[in-house]
Amino acid sequence: MTLKSFIYPTIGSNKAKNLSEIGNIVSDLNTALEKYLRGEGVKDPQGIRLPGMNEAAEAVKAFKAELKGSKDDLAVRAGLNEKGHLALALSGIVPRKGKPVKIDDEIVIRKDFSTLVDEMKNEANAVVNLQKGDATIDRAADRQGQKFGSAPVTPDKADFGGLTTGHVILAAHGSRVEVSGTIIGTKLGKRTPAQIVELLTENSDKKKNLSKDFSGTVWLSGCFTAAGGIAPPDENYDYESYARSVWELLKKKGYAKASVKGQPGVARTDAAGDKSSVTPTGQKDYDKLKKELAKLTTDIDAAAKALDLLDKAHKAKGTKLADDPKVAALSKKIADMMGEANRIEAEKESHVLKGLVATYGLKVR
Repeated sequence: MTLKSFIYPTIGSNKAKNLSEIGNIVSDLNTALEKYLRGEGVKDPQGIRLPGMNEAAEAVKAFKAELKGSKDDLAVRAGLNEKGHLALALSGIVPRKGKPVKIDDEIVIRKDFSTLVDEMKNEANAVVNLQKGDATIDRAADRQGQKFGSAPVTPDKADFGGLTTGHVILAAHGSRVEVSGTIIGTKLGKRTPAQIVELLTENSDKKKNLSKDFSGTVWLSGCFTAAGGIAPPDENYDYESYARSVWELLKKKGYAKASVKGQPGVARTDAAGDKSSVTPTGQKDYDKLKKELAKLTTDIDAAAKALDLLDKAHKAKGTKLADDPKVAALSKKIADMMGEANRIEAEKESHVLKGLVATYGLKVR
């Protein structure tokens, strides 16, 4: 089989990458695929099953081992073949037992990939702003609306009736409690899991309810919606995550094909509409560092105001600010605190991962 369109190493180009230049083919291909899918208009290029990826990685590893210490003329490409399958192609000359051997191998990574891309491009989505008027949520909902090609609506205007796949994005602030050291998400936009399911499935106009054929994802786009679920429940408290509770309730109502996504910690939405979240293990440290940073910021502001007052006092007296020994000490104190603030901010942000979500009813496309 022959590649008809090219994704790796450069989208749209037949130019290959030499085997000797490849470090981690899996990482390289995943990066190239995400770029390709976004360029094709796929809104959420995550969770795609690539069953042939391990075979492709093993083939590259085997050829690299075979060619170690000899001239490497093996070219590596990836793209769509004439059947629409995603494939890795290896071609060139390999010296075996002193004789040149022509290599023309193709490993299918995912069958019918072009069909899958078309399906993903044509997914319909819905974005619901559960807390209209809150500046943070308005901004997040607008950004996700732009990403998923669906203008945000309020719950009373939500219509899920035409959706059979794609995403239902529910944007709001998430709340949490800590029980016996475990952080657990409790509500999204002040709604319980049962109230979220009610919004999706119990509209007075039944035509607006989510179809039981829905095989897409309900995305609970808020902080702590996937926090919990890592401790056994006791008789006094249910440690299950909010997102899993929503998923379980949907299943009980006959929504067997739907999946539910949530964020395990403090969540953000960037300008492109992509989500980030604090890691479950990093949340407590993140909270501690955030408090330290807030106090340090207050101290910096106070020192800056004191320096400004000194400046005004010297101007009023007609004296030089630079001659005041308090100025040097205060300036050094501000510089030191700003350096410490930068360090704390970097440490705090080390706990944030882009694209970190937990998915229940894992939808592998």
